[in-house]
Amino acid sequence: MTTTGPGTGAFRRTIRRFAGDRRGAVAVEYGALLLMIVVALLGLSTLSSVSDKENDTFNTISDALR
Repeated sequence: MTTTGPGTGAFRRTIRRFAGDRRGAVAVEYGALLLMIVVALLGLSTLSSVSDKENDTFNTISDALR
């Protein structure tokens, strides 16, 4: 199916140029890497907080059983 009309060729050229442009790809990859590191650090801090709460709970139960 071919599409004809005003601007069709310009649109296709723009899409091809955009798809072939690799400038900035490294910046996007570094951004994604930074995002993964931040998410991992947030996960670790959350696990640490949960661990502290569990430790307090087990200490309370242990003290009550003595």
